[in-house]
Amino acid sequence: MPVQTRCQWIQDPPCTKSGQVVCEGCSRKHCAQHHCSHRQELEAKLDELLRNNETVLDQAQAANPKDSALQQIDEYEAQMTAKIRESADNARQKVRRIIEDGKNDVKKELQEIRNGMLEKKQNDDYFENDLKAIENKMNDVQKNAARQQQIKVILQPIQQWDHLIQIEKPVSIRRGRKRFD
Repeated sequence: MPVQTRCQWIQDPPCTKSGQVVCEGCSRKHCAQHHCSHRQELEAKLDELLRNNETVLDQAQAANPKDSALQQIDEYEAQMTAKIRESADNARQKVRRIIEDGKNDVKKELQEIRNGMLEKKQNDDYFENDLKAIENKMNDVQKNAARQQQIKVILQPIQQWDHLIQIEKPVSIRRGRKRFD
């Protein structure tokens, strides 16, 4: 006589009927009543997965990573432009300061030479060698003034503009494909 297996319904209360129908998915035997209940649970789970699928699809369609990526590029461009502008402004200030300091130095040196010449003239205390020394000092001041106008600007070029911004395509998570028949 064949051994009868009880219904393997896993919810309370346990079923005392014999299990006659085998579920191919979970391999449990159920009585006719619980087999129907088990199928209804599976159908409810499948319906939930279908709703989730629709939700994910809607989110994927609504999400626009393009806008986010373009916004990041725009923000980066604005930041880089601001940094370049700030760097250029700082460099201009340094040049102006160097020019102004140079003018002040020349003015101060020429004023000292002038005061010395006026003192020598007033005291009638000058000779050829004094005039030659004054002339040499004035030539030196003039050369320094000309050198101060030759400010050297060293620009640091960006070597690889095309690699300044890099774009990476997201990696998809793919599982083994199964056909659902």
